Amino acid sequence: MALVSRAERKRRRCVALERLNSGMGVSEVNRTLVRDYGITRRSANLDINWASAQIVKNLDKYERKT
Repeated sequence: MALVSRAERKRRRCVALERLNSGMGVSEVNRTLVRDYGITRRSANLDINWASAQIVKNLDKYERKT
């Protein structure tokens, strides 16, 4: 089992966030993370889930409360 540094995991998650923000679909981001970093689809999904949570957090911050 390969060990991954926190810095590499953070870098992957930031790349996932950038790609989602640029308009790429989840499956396409998943495919590119697997290809670029040589990780499993499960690991890529965890990174994408983190990135999605960051997007939601930012939306909640700026959403107008009525």
